[in-house]
Amino acid sequence: KCENFQRMGAFKFRGGYNALSRFTAKQREEGVLTFSSGNHAQAIALSSRILGMKATIIMPEDAPELKANATKAYGGNVIFYDRYKESRDEIAAEIQAKSGAHFIPPYDHKHVIAGQGTAGKELIEEALEYGHGQLDYLFLSIGGGSLISGCALAAEKLAPGCKVIGVEPEAGNDAQQSLEKGEIVHIE
Repeated sequence: KCENFQRMGAFKFRGGYNALSRFTAKQREEGVLTFSSGNHAQAIALSSRILGMKATIIMPEDAPELKANATKAYGGNVIFYDRYKESRDEIAAEIQAKSGAHFIPPYDHKHVIAGQGTAGKELIEEALEYGHGQLDYLFLSIGGGSLISGCALAAEKLAPGCKVIGVEPEAGNDAQQSLEKGEIVHIE
């Protein structure tokens, strides 16, 4: 699917909006907090603007300028950090404790995963609608895991015979290494 035509240019809008749209009025008042170097940051900032809530985004200071500027333009309050000297998790915990904002991670969240899975759902439904039949394979980038997780859930329900295959660059194969080692591996 051409997710570059999605609002803000990436599939991340699906998960960000889905997660924030489930907030209660009180949660919306308290705002949202996340960390991201790009697309999730923009998705949360834009979704927050649409839903009328505050968004605080923790971004590494070496994040692409284009993505940082877009996040700010969507209304996100961007806080930069040095990824080599500071912990985004610690910064997020400190901000959350002070502000009461609700943390929505880029990938490890059921509503983010469900939102990203709508891309797979639509693809499977469109293949059937246009007479192409059931998908045999669905190749997805692994990245943080939300897209492949959501799409795998969609495929399991709507196209049980479809094989879901995760792909990642050889130089960034943290999922492969994690599977081989039996624990999460982070590539610096």
